[in-house]
Amino acid sequence: MTTKLQVYKNALLLLKESSALTITVTTDSVAVNTLNAVYASALAFVLENGKWNFAARSVSIEAETDVEPAFGYDSAFEKPDDYCNLIKISASSTF
Repeated sequence: MTTKLQVYKNALLLLKESSALTITVTTDSVAVNTLNAVYASALAFVLENGKWNFAARSVSIEAETDVEPAFGYDSAFEKPDDYCNLIKISASSTF
């Protein structure tokens, strides 16, 4: 598991800044203070936009009867409103 300190050190390395030994708010480093200021919003952005497989769920969806695919497939399925990423399709409930 990556810690906040490891994220900070990697970010500082990429920015060619000296590495911080601690991430306390009382530090004199402008770079560390900036990282402290943006960490929460950056973390939220990454979690919202990532295609995470660890939080996957299974859904059973019936074929749409009102829609006929234009070519290639016999059935059409509507995606759930919260659809982000398809991991696997299976005809079996046990995958």
